[in-house]
Amino acid sequence: MTRWTWHAQDHSGRTCSGEVSASSNQAALQQVRNLGVYAAQVYAINSKPQVTSQQAPSNKRHQVSGKQVLWLTQQLAFLCAAGLPLLTALVLLRGQTLPAALTGVIDQLHHDLQQGLTLPKAFEAQSHIFPSAYVGTLQAAHGSGLLGEAFSRLAIQLAFKARLHAQVRSALSYPLLLLVLTLLIVSALLLLIVPTFEMQFASQGLSLPWPTQVLLGASRWLTVYAGLVAVVVTVTAVVLHRWIRVNQATPSKRFQQCCLWWHTLLVHTPVLGPWLWRIIGAQWAQCCAQLLASGLPLLEALAHARATVANTQVQAKLHTMRLSIESGVALSLALQQEALFEANLWAVCAVGEATGDMAQALNHASAMLEEQCTQQLKVFTSLLEPVAVVVVGAVIGAIVLAMYWPIFELGRTV
Repeated sequence: MTRWTWHAQDHSGRTCSGEVSASSNQAALQQVRNLGVYAAQVYAINSKPQVTSQQAPSNKRHQVSGKQVLWLTQQLAFLCAAGLPLLTALVLLRGQTLPAALTGVIDQLHHDLQQGLTLPKAFEAQSHIFPSAYVGTLQAAHGSGLLGEAFSRLAIQLAFKARLHAQVRSALSYPLLLLVLTLLIVSALLLLIVPTFEMQFASQGLSLPWPTQVLLGASRWLTVYAGLVAVVVTVTAVVLHRWIRVNQATPSKRFQQCCLWWHTLLVHTPVLGPWLWRIIGAQWAQCCAQLLASGLPLLEALAHARATVANTQVQAKLHTMRLSIESGVALSLALQQEALFEANLWAVCAVGEATGDMAQALNHASAMLEEQCTQQLKVFTSLLEPVAVVVVGAVIGAIVLAMYWPIFELGRTV
């Protein structure tokens, strides 16, 4: 039998240790777990430590989805509100069957906290997963010890953000799907149907009107270059996707310029632009409200909330607005000077300044803007369906008319 030294944590999160006798590493680990402790590590006496479950995670960045971050935040909110220490809560979560990426995040957090990092620093070390506003909320709650309340606020904020993103995807997916289907239908007609009519027209020696000539020319061009077009589109999409992925971590100057141009175009597009402004305003107001409710000062809350806005055009305006507030300008007036969001939000901020409860005012503003976005989305989708049917019908009808026009002319001359 070999003597093994073990280190673990009890239910209160305190570190404890001892010795056991066992024939193998796994047997010693099982004995330690039977004592009712967590995060156990065992190693043979007078030998190199053998880390079993406490090995430091690798520095590889895990791909964690927003839904997984929301789930982790909700679980930590429940466990911390129940009175469990954060280390114990992480151990309990790590014992569940989770995706590998999420397990790696939990392991990294547990390892960093055991190494002595503070709670905000441990989450900040994984800034590619936990944004600045997330860390700021934990930083505000770190001194008070109200981690359960802090994680609850973060869960509300992440759920709110997920709802807004779902609205954006819902609004944009239908037009994109319609465009793809229209292109596929038109391509199938040009490649499969139109060449058959061309052979009939050639055999009968018909005089073709200009719409039919244009359609036949497009069919011949697509027949010759269809493979090349498919290759160019595929390669362009892959290269563009790769370029975006690489520049998301360390954005180049050209990438930043392209993002600024694209984001400026989006927020100034008719119909879509005002709707996006409301989406961004609702997310910004909700984030600021949660940060202020956590106890952060206004300027620090604005700095963290700015980092959560994905639109670089709006980010630049928020930065200028924060500089104005540093010089003594009120929040409502600074928003108005930069023409950020809309007059309803300015008025709500003015009410918050008058009452001294800016967090409550911004919560009200975010709920108001979300409701407006939801109503606009319902109107948009209800109008889009008949418009889509008309557009697709008009395109296909124009192709059919161009193909049958010579036949109509032939019947008229007979």
